[in-house]
Amino acid sequence: MNTAARRPGGAFGELLAAALLLGLSGCGGGSEAGEEGALSADADPPDREWTAGVVDRPTKATGPVLVRRVEAGRHPGFDRMVWEFAGDSLPGLHVEYVDEPVRACGSGRVVPLPGDGWLRIAFQPARGHSPEGRATVPDSLVPALPVIRKMVRTCDFEAVHGWTAGVVSPEPFRVLSLRDPTRIAVDVRHPDARGEAP
Repeated sequence: MNTAARRPGGAFGELLAAALLLGLSGCGGGSEAGEEGALSADADPPDREWTAGVVDRPTKATGPVLVRRVEAGRHPGFDRMVWEFAGDSLPGLHVEYVDEPVRACGSGRVVPLPGDGWLRIAFQPARGHSPEGRATVPDSLVPALPVIRKMVRTCDFEAVHGWTAGVVSPEPFRVLSLRDPTRIAVDVRHPDARGEAP
């Protein structure tokens, strides 16, 4: 049984500092990102292991990467969230479970989310809006999956694009970088499949 406790998220400013240091097609096939300007393939294997801790990844991107699609779906043993990016570059990322209250960056507004776990995913440098300020992805998704109940965009400010997922419980997760198209997937394991998910 998983006994991992939720990790405190701290102020969102700390998340930004950590980041600075640094089609449901995403739920199926695709290859690992390994091109110039993208995450190197050798950055993937350690983070393919399931964890309930913190995952940080650097990037070679020199400017904000456009987020053009966000999806979620159910798979045997886990639920998957996918972010698709324009071009070949992937942003850096920071993923961790945080404590309530979940807040939007910038405004500090409290964001209510269902579940007993809150998984924050932040990309940098990245943006989810056009140069004219029009959003390229929705404000939220309500996939109502076995573990992932709701996803809310909690940041799109100063080259940080972030989401927080309300999950049934803080189950282990893993991060994969994919290409053709360029994507990042975050899988959250089902509670009843702790020894079965690939």
